Amino acid sequence: MAKYLLLKHYRGAPAPANDVPMDQWSPDEVEAHIRFMNDFAARLEGSGEFIEGQALSPDGVWVRYDGEGRPAVTDGPFAETKDLIAGWMVIDVDSYERAIELAGELSAAPGAGGAPAGLAALAEVDEHVPRREAVAAYLHEKSGDLELAARLYADAARNAPNLAERDHQMRQAARLNQHLQHHR
Repeated sequence: MAKYLLLKHYRGAPAPANDVPMDQWSPDEVEAHIRFMNDFAARLEGSGEFIEGQALSPDGVWVRYDGEGRPAVTDGPFAETKDLIAGWMVIDVDSYERAIELAGELSAAPGAGGAPAGLAALAEVDEHVPRREAVAAYLHEKSGDLELAARLYADAARNAPNLAERDHQMRQAARLNQHLQHHR
């Protein structure tokens, strides 16, 4: 297993997917985003892939040693980490491809207006990228299109590179199909 650091940002996302800073979101949008992040982390904890994650404060400064007792504090002319990174998550997964899949799923976190940034970005990803169907299924599920998500999970299962992933994707498709059956 290999560890990967996933970085979350709320500024600089490709427009129009989500280019509104989080401090301008409504309370409902912030709550939906936090709920998504907590659910995502809980799912990865259940699979043993979650190590740790934290949100970061948007407040921050750059500090450097500037002689005895005189730390220089600046908000400098260059983009700083606080301008780019809003949080992080460390995952421990079997492959680079799984890390990419999870990063794609993480990008589905709802932003301003409630729209997941990931669906807009997914449209620009080549259809032959490994595990694209799995990411698309997850993003469509999170956006509420459960029928399409179930079909995409089934497609992902057919194209899975190993038995464990195939079984996982089949369970996801079955879970959604069962939910759809009960709500008709």
